[in-house]
Amino acid sequence: MGFLYRQSAKLVTIDLINRSNPPIVCSGCEVHFFRFASGSTMHHHLSITLIACLLLGWPAFIEAAESDKGPNLGEDDVSAEVEALLRDARHGKPDAQTKVGHAYRDGDGVQQNIEEAIKWYTSASAQQEPEALHALGLLHCNGNGVLQDFPKSKTFFKRASDLGFADASETLALLAGHGMGEIQDIPLSHQWTLKAAEQGKPSAMLRCGRQYERGEGVEPDLKEAFGWYLRAAESGLPEAQHLAGFSYYLGKGVDPDPAASFAWLHLAAEKKASGAAEARDMVGSTLTQSQVTRAWDLMQAFRKQALPVEESEDSVSEPSPSEP
Repeated sequence: MGFLYRQSAKLVTIDLINRSNPPIVCSGCEVHFFRFASGSTMHHHLSITLIACLLLGWPAFIEAAESDKGPNLGEDDVSAEVEALLRDARHGKPDAQTKVGHAYRDGDGVQQNIEEAIKWYTSASAQQEPEALHALGLLHCNGNGVLQDFPKSKTFFKRASDLGFADASETLALLAGHGMGEIQDIPLSHQWTLKAAEQGKPSAMLRCGRQYERGEGVEPDLKEAFGWYLRAAESGLPEAQHLAGFSYYLGKGVDPDPAASFAWLHLAAEKKASGAAEARDMVGSTLTQSQVTRAWDLMQAFRKQALPVEESEDSVSEPSPSEP
């Protein structure tokens, strides 16, 4: 049994039961999935599904699926890309060692070999490479190629977090929040989420805003919640753009501003955030002509903040705020 999600028309299977399959990491979106041994409890399986959903920064299409792993590689088959990485890795470059570890772990360009992956991750970790430390933590958390060891996995995660690796901080937040390998600790989960957010992780910024809004592990603070929603929105996260626009409309943690509300909701609607288009049209129907003009100007400014430079320069045709 697996779970399937789509990113840019690419299908990736995440097997949550059979741990003999390689762990799947979507590096493009910095998403990591935990897999537990087949003897794990249903609590673990349900919690792991929650972790997968929390880490996704876009809608996930989930269904049972078979993994298409492509052609089988023989023991001596190594792609040109992995060969080049191996040359650098053998010269002690930690970034290359980490990438080689990923290749062996995932069977990407080389035959899958978890022991070999661990060897290269360990070499990179000795040079304080945070991504390799996080990868080792995931292997020990999953029991993938090693005995499952939550305390040891958290030691790796904490070392990576101390080196500024936001993914590791977010992983620790999720483990604490769901009681994975430890007693559930919501305040501790908030502390790790806050650290990941401060380290620049947009999904952690969004989660941090929700924690402040709902009082999860911290005293409720709508102003602080809005601040994190806005930072996540400026990082380009559609759901955060929706929440920032909604907050501006209601005056929730910020002074009401219908024009700013429309602008953020429109950007969220462009990225297909659920309910954003309907909210935008509702707000747009209430704007005065001067607010329409300001909303248009804000929309251009917010887009430049929320998108990479190469994308923000694109010419985009937009509807007038006064139109549905």
